[in-house]
Amino acid sequence: MACKQMHMSKDFKHIIMKLIILKKLAKGKEYSYKIIKDMQDIAMSRFVTKGEGEIKNDVYNTISSLEKDGLIKAAGHGGRRRYYSLTRNGRGALQEADRLMVPIFKELKGILER
Repeated sequence: MACKQMHMSKDFKHIIMKLIILKKLAKGKEYSYKIIKDMQDIAMSRFVTKGEGEIKNDVYNTISSLEKDGLIKAAGHGGRRRYYSLTRNGRGALQEADRLMVPIFKELKGILER
């Protein structure tokens, strides 16, 4: 059974992608191509999937943005692969997102159902 793609704004997809990448890096170092492949996983694809080339560009742009914001850092090279890991600020941002996400969405759902 095919999974319906959710229609959401580019900004919302970007936030989701940032959270997914931060969560993946909380488990350990990872390289961008592996992150791209994981984004194509069926469970995640309903939130971020577009054309393969576009996902690739979005992941690279999101990684660049997270690195610029100081939430992740390059954690060494493995051949041609550049590995990334969370910074202290990245861990803090992820903990804050985990703490706030469910209450925010419950409140938003209540507002939308009025």
